[in-house]
Amino acid sequence: DKMYQQWLKQVRLSDSEYRHVIDATLLTQKLKEQLTQNVPTVGKQVYVYAIKVNNEGNATEVENKLKNGEDFATLAAEFSTDETTKQYGGDLGWLPQGILFPELDQAAFSLAAGNVSEPIVSTNGYYIIKVSEIDENRPVDDQYREILASNAFTNWFKEQRNIVEIREYLSQIEATWAMNHIT
Repeated sequence: DKMYQQWLKQVRLSDSEYRHVIDATLLTQKLKEQLTQNVPTVGKQVYVYAIKVNNEGNATEVENKLKNGEDFATLAAEFSTDETTKQYGGDLGWLPQGILFPELDQAAFSLAAGNVSEPIVSTNGYYIIKVSEIDENRPVDDQYREILASNAFTNWFKEQRNIVEIREYLSQIEATWAMNHIT
């Protein structure tokens, strides 16, 4: 107990403050576990290739070359500014929904197998993507399950924070009125 008291002094926390930290940590872990359990282990996935360029001009140039029948992987190796994938012809592999930027994700999951997107503008640049295959029931890699769970946790946390901010901003009467009028 003496060592514990010395340690508390060292980290500048009271016993009750430290217990609050532990409670918060355990609750966070429990919530993350709960959200991870809700992430599917099997689901629809698409096999994606991507070419990333910095501007609209390059995107149009790549798009025209693709329309003229040039090879996607060759163009990715030549034009893509994504150093990690360009050497593999833009190969991103199998991806479940929710891994890519929202704009890319939406495009990838709306393309038919073998199809190429028009240039997609994202906050990170311009992309042209190709979906080579679609699998409706593919096991989701653990690394992607962790990302999806982390995203779910972040989204849940933002929602909760927004709810708290709204509650603090509105009086009880206004909050009740707002809740009754949200459909």
